[in-house]
Amino acid sequence: MPSANLKARVIRTRVEQGKAGLFYATSPELRGLLVAQPTIADLAREIPAAIKEMYAACGVVVVVTPIEAGEDDGGSFVAIPAEIARKQLEENAA
Repeated sequence: MPSANLKARVIRTRVEQGKAGLFYATSPELRGLLVAQPTIADLAREIPAAIKEMYAACGVVVVVTPIEAGEDDGGSFVAIPAEIARKQLEENAA
């Protein structure tokens, strides 16, 4: 992925509870994201790691942070390419 095309991206998640009691998170913006955990709190902790792993599989290192949580979803996250985050930090430090 060329660095010129790297941009921060909002990733919304949807949470559903399965019949066995596990909670599942998926995302319409990040196809293939599927996280399953026994509690919502565990799920919230694991979603950022899963997003990072999906980007890493494509050769992109990202910083992932939550940005909001809605009543009907698992919250939203922003995935910021590390290259862009580093550049912004350097510019702000100057």
